[in-house]
Amino acid sequence: FEEPVRPMRDLNHIKQVADATSIPIAAGENEYSLSDFKRMINSKAIQHFQPEITKIGGFTPAIKIGNLAKEANISLCPHNFRGGLPLYASLHWGFANSATKWFEIPWLPENIQFASRVPNPEIIDGRVKPPHGPGLGVNIDLPND
Repeated sequence: FEEPVRPMRDLNHIKQVADATSIPIAAGENEYSLSDFKRMINSKAIQHFQPEITKIGGFTPAIKIGNLAKEANISLCPHNFRGGLPLYASLHWGFANSATKWFEIPWLPENIQFASRVPNPEIIDGRVKPPHGPGLGVNIDLPND
C-alpha cells in the first residue's frame, strides 16, 4: 500500500494504517534526506523504501539510504518516473544493493521513447534488465553534426 495517507509524509497516520492492515506499506518517494529515512525506520510503519535518486541527492546519499534499508530489514524499491540518465542511475543503484526488491519506473509502449536520446531500458516479462556498457550503461548514438 503506497503512501496511504495525505500528506504523504505523515508517519503518525501511516502507522495507524499499517497497524490496521496486514498489507505492507511503501513510502519514501517524497523524502529527501538520510534523517527522513531514519524517521521512517523509527516509525515502524514502512516495509518498503521508495527513494528517488534525483530527490535524495545522487549516489552518495543513495548508498547510505540503501545501507539503512539493509540494516533495518526494509526492502529497497527505487522510485523513478523520469527517463534518461536519472532512470539509469536509479537502476544501477538498485541492482547494486541486495535490499532491492523491485523498481518503480515509467513504462512506455515499445514504439514510444522519452524526448531524450537515451533509450528506454530493456524490459522482458515485466522485469527490467540491468544496464550494460560503461558508466551508467547508456549507449547514445549522437548525430555527426
